[in-house]
Parts: sequence; structure tokens; C-alpha cells
Amino acid sequence: MSKVLFTDFFGVIVQDSGNSWLKSHNLFERKNEIFPLGDIGDISEDEVFNRLSKMSGEPKQQIFAHFESLAILNPDTVKMLRELKKRNYKIVVLSNCYDSVLERRIKQFDLDDIFDDVIISYQIHMIKPHKGIFEYAYKKHCVAGDDVYFMDDTEINLTAPRELGWYVVKFDGNINNIIKEFK
Repeated sequence: MSKVLFTDFFGVIVQDSGNSWLKSHNLFERKNEIFPLGDIGDISEDEVFNRLSKMSGEPKQQIFAHFESLAILNPDTVKMLRELKKRNYKIVVLSNCYDSVLERRIKQFDLDDIFDDVIISYQIHMIKPHKGIFEYAYKKHCVAGDDVYFMDDTEINLTAPRELGWYVVKFDGNINNIIKEFK
């Protein structure tokens, strides 16, 4: 029997840089007009920033540079994941994301050694919180009897894994409490 941890990336391992920009431009309430289309792979990263530019009136390159500059690693989460890796957990990123953003962050912060795999929504054309993405991840990485965990900072994303019988961990940044959730 194995222990498998599927973890979100943005908001857990790296701070979600886009939300602060959206809020500062009074566009946070409109984010679902753009990001789910990129996350599911219907539009490219370039088109995401084209649309943000049209909505905000700022040049696309300026918005992109701002998003890139806001990526901040959560070192406590990385330390915890490395500890779980030592305890023989298989660790798989399961994240909603468009194009190559997540891959850039993994390289930027030198995180390749932590993850056994990375499942990104735009590549498989499924997004959280829909059950299908979790079923896909399970079929790819688990067998019956495995202890399966899912960690995310967004409550609605925890519903489907909970229904599938996984252990769910609501990421709130309190690493001392979160680590106790893992057996």
C-alpha cells in the first residue's frame, strides 16, 4: 500500500500572484471570464494576457511582467513536502493552470526533485473542482488500498476528492497543523 499526495500548486506551494493584480485593477470578480478558459486549454497564455489587457487597458507585456514578478515560493510548504517525500509519499501536483506557467515556476524554484508527476488542467482539458480530474489522477497514480490525500487552499476543490474517499487537507498556511494530517 502506497501513500499518494495530490497537491495544488498556486496558493499552496507558490502564492497565487494573479489575484492581487486582479484585485488592484477591480477585475477579481471577472476572473472567471478568462482563467477557466485558459485552465481547460481552450485559450493560450498569450490570449489570457490579451484579454486581461483589453479589460484593464494596460499593455499585455506589462501585465505579464507583473504576474511573473509576484511569484513567491512558500518555503514552509516545500520543507513539508520534502519531509513527506522522505516518508515515501508519492507527490503529484494537480493544478488548474494555463500553458507553461506551472512548468516555469517549478524550474524557477528548482522543485523538480519533489514531484513524481505534474498534472496540469490545460494538458488534460479538465479542471478542478470537477470530479473527472480527480478520477483521472487516481487512475494514473493509484491502486486500490492506497492512502490518497489531496491538499488545496480552495474549499470547493475538496468536495470531489472527499466524495471519492480521499483524505482532504485544507491548506491554510499553518504547516505545523497541516503536517499532522499525514499519517
